[in-house]
Amino acid sequence: IPLLTWKFFSLKNPKIKIALLATILGAGSNFFDRIYNNFTTDYFILFNTSAINIADILIITGILYCAWYYQSADPQSEE
Repeated sequence: IPLLTWKFFSLKNPKIKIALLATILGAGSNFFDRIYNNFTTDYFILFNTSAINIADILIITGILYCAWYYQSADPQSEE
């Protein structure tokens, strides 16, 4: 979480900041659940085999957006 927070403040692109903020908030939420409850509360059951929560969705969405953005970004543009 600290590394992502440092990266968040060093970026200038607001879209990437939102994606990293979603990842940081999701990780922080799962961390808080682990500290407070000793487990994470899952809300959605997928395919009757796995469960996820809103924090997991934030983490996955943020990481996928960052990966897509850097994959499609112009290599000549410096951030």
